[in-house]
Amino acid sequence: MAQPGSEDFETSRNLIINTPLSEGGAKFLDKSKLYAIDGSYNLSDQIDFAEIIVGANYRVYSLESEGTLFALDDNGDEFSIAEYGGFVQASKKLMNDALKLTTSLRFDKNDNFDGRTTPRISALYNLFDGQNIRVSYQTAFRMPTTQNQYIDLPTPSARLIGGLPLFRERYEFDTNPVYDTETYFTYVGAFEQAIAEGQDVATAAATAAPVLEGAEVGADDTSFELEQNQTIEVGYRGLIQEQFLIDAYYYYSVFTNFSGAFNLFQSSTTAGDPNGILAPTVYQTTVTLDDEVKSQGMAIGLSYAFNSGYKLSGNYAWNELTNRDELPDGFQSGFNTPEHKVNISVANRKLTDRIGFNVSWRWQDAFLWESTFATGEVDAFSTVDAQISYSLPNLKSRIKLGGSNLFNNRYEQALGNPTVGSVYYASITFDEFFR
Repeated sequence: MAQPGSEDFETSRNLIINTPLSEGGAKFLDKSKLYAIDGSYNLSDQIDFAEIIVGANYRVYSLESEGTLFALDDNGDEFSIAEYGGFVQASKKLMNDALKLTTSLRFDKNDNFDGRTTPRISALYNLFDGQNIRVSYQTAFRMPTTQNQYIDLPTPSARLIGGLPLFRERYEFDTNPVYDTETYFTYVGAFEQAIAEGQDVATAAATAAPVLEGAEVGADDTSFELEQNQTIEVGYRGLIQEQFLIDAYYYYSVFTNFSGAFNLFQSSTTAGDPNGILAPTVYQTTVTLDDEVKSQGMAIGLSYAFNSGYKLSGNYAWNELTNRDELPDGFQSGFNTPEHKVNISVANRKLTDRIGFNVSWRWQDAFLWESTFATGEVDAFSTVDAQISYSLPNLKSRIKLGGSNLFNNRYEQALGNPTVGSVYYASITFDEFFR
């Protein structure tokens, strides 16, 4: 094997990274284009009983990867996707402007999916000066990405394919048996147990075969619909005695047609021979679940300004996918969010007439990262950021020295990403008004 740094290694490396995927290399040739137009209009001059805004948008995604990333149609061309949408929003203040109601209705349509209407309504009520509560009910949907729809990419672990029906037809899910992760590994376990008991390969395959009966995943079993969401949120924001600021919220979300990555194992034979599943073709595609998926979360931020000029602030956020344990085996939710996150900072813009500073500590919990590239745990980490400033009134300028991740506690934000280290900086800012 060529050693890193050697001439042979560099030659091989350059050849691989400059050869398109379609020709056995690692190079993407993605020249896809997005054409978009959108606009909105405020009807306040025409309608006076409420503030009404209307808007619309139109987009066209023109896929062009020269076959290195996206699927080709029967003519050898890549696909284009058009989508359009429009909305109307109305706001009205009531009770001497103490209550503000906002409602909206939006419609969106994509070439590959049925149109969806999504209403929203919210209320903001001022309890008294500096304090308010808010309540909202929102519906929304998530349009699948171009890759979720049309990717067709072989990788070492699986062939990544879009969720559209054309792929199930192209790869013969109806005629050539396909199994989910749980069924596949249950079969392999039964086969290996039979081998361990002294059975030959053919007999072991026959012994394990009942696991596969009735467990095939056909084209109709891997649905691909628009993910939809309903969310209720309540929040409070208050400034107490012009020193203590509180901002908090809680939300609860219910997803239908929740979308995520799903592995499918296809027999290497078309006759349903149990031996064929021992060396399967593995596909990873995007599917939507029939069962509801639920999430919830909250956050609270506190800030206190002392008379001496010091400001102490912090916030805490909590988010969870409440029924993650009920998801099908092998389904990747992509809920790549730490359950707990904390930030605390102390600052004083005018420690002296000329010197100011800010020190922050942040921490986030370990969490499960899921993607087509890799799945695994991202470790918890904490960092310290600091900055000191020095004012030059005569020059109407301010010098700043600081650092992010001051102690170089290297961390990953996503599985497979490079680690993040420290950034140190110095700057001078000129402000004519010296704010």
